[in-house]
Amino acid sequence: MDKDMYLKHIPLDGPKNFRDLGGFLAKDGRAVRWNRLYRSDRLDALSEKDLSAIQARNIRAVIDLRSPAEQEESPDVAVPGAAHFSCPLTRAVTKTAERFSGADKAAEEAFLKSMEMDYVTILEEGADLVRTAVQTVMEQSGQGAVVFHCTAGKDRTGILAALLLLVLGVSEEDIIADYQVSHTYNEKGVNRVMDRLPFLKDYAERTGEKSMFHSPPGNIRRVLQALPGDRAGAWLEALGVSGTLQRQFRERMLAADKP
Repeated sequence: MDKDMYLKHIPLDGPKNFRDLGGFLAKDGRAVRWNRLYRSDRLDALSEKDLSAIQARNIRAVIDLRSPAEQEESPDVAVPGAAHFSCPLTRAVTKTAERFSGADKAAEEAFLKSMEMDYVTILEEGADLVRTAVQTVMEQSGQGAVVFHCTAGKDRTGILAALLLLVLGVSEEDIIADYQVSHTYNEKGVNRVMDRLPFLKDYAERTGEKSMFHSPPGNIRRVLQALPGDRAGAWLEALGVSGTLQRQFRERMLAADKP
């Protein structure tokens, strides 16, 4: 296989945080397969070159975790050969930050509040949404490679990535490391929005809170504390993601032989 098919970070013109979840070692000694499961930031600015690169990875499903309002404002570019699934991971219907005119203070405050939501709260209050997203990824993984994304590819995407990697038996250390790198890649992507929006600058200076742009380990660590690896599968099964589907997902995603 071409060496470019073994990249963790896939350089693209549009998305800056498009990454392969392959290569991580599971607790049974097998590795997560390359070119099967991808995470990304927004996919509304894919170039022709990007589309060619994505098609080369046999992606058959694009799963959009953004709110309906975000999807309507900035719809994904269609990937030829891939089905599109809308699986919002939160119930909030909020404009993306760059859509604000600066005059709508209520909208600005609603956006900031949505960005402050604790990840564990998202799991608890949106358990049915989480179930749908996880189940969709697992089911579609039988058709080919899958990419799931939100706006920054950090928060909602990070939660889903953590759950999937837990089911696969990846260590918490690797899950946290995978989460943390989003800030680095987003410096050339959605984080640049901060420079264009005074209300975000003011908020960061007033509160010292910059986690909406960063990816501090504490964010995802709280998810892992609430759902340690030995409980994640049972929690998902209680939500309705069958044990059979989880086992099928593991067999598809984990290499047949140990390294």
